[in-house]
Amino acid sequence: MCPPSWFTHLRAILELLYFFSGVVLTIGVVVAIRQLSLTRTEMALRYKREAIVASLKQCESFSSFLANFGPRFQDIFNRQPAVLRTRWSPRNLVFDESTFDFKTDAGRWLQGVSSTPDRLIKAIGVCNDLETFSLPFMKGAADEATAFVPVAAVFCELVEKFLPLIVALRNGILLDSSTQQRIASGPWENVLGLYAIWSTRVKKDALVSRASSLLAEADKIEVKGIEPLGMGDRGRGKH
Repeated sequence: MCPPSWFTHLRAILELLYFFSGVVLTIGVVVAIRQLSLTRTEMALRYKREAIVASLKQCESFSSFLANFGPRFQDIFNRQPAVLRTRWSPRNLVFDESTFDFKTDAGRWLQGVSSTPDRLIKAIGVCNDLETFSLPFMKGAADEATAFVPVAAVFCELVEKFLPLIVALRNGILLDSSTQQRIASGPWENVLGLYAIWSTRVKKDALVSRASSLLAEADKIEVKGIEPLGMGDRGRGKH
């Protein structure tokens, strides 16, 4: 027994609708994926803009810090030998007891800075400010690449002026003058982390710039040679 004609037409219509529903669903999925991709891109751009804005605010904060740094520096290093006002280049970026030789000049510098409680408190205050400045960059809230050019060189110089103190505090080397107990301190991971990144990049940029200058000078030098006999004028002797 054959099915009624209306049933045959209904089945054809349903099959056609099922086919188109699959096409529509596929298009919907493609559009949704594209919208999701655009949303992610927009979010990435938004986070990038916010990180740049935060970086600019940190640069402004660092400028204010520098404006008030002179008197603080004098209070800390007043009557200290000139050799102890220098920048301290670390042996490594491990920042443990092997980073400096605290039995020589670094130890003398540390004794001078910690000679009075007031001097030591002011020096630690500067280190705390550098740690606070570094925090947004190390946590990714501020874009460190934006701040690198205007800030990195000065930042690294300041860190190197106080680096023996930071390393000594980090490793429990510094003792309280009254109790002879080790002064408790945190790891200083932000200031040391940012210093490790920026100081390495500063050194690399300096080497690249120096290499470029040397290559430019080398290109200006005209080098002459001596040709073997008989090569200067090949046509000589021919008639």
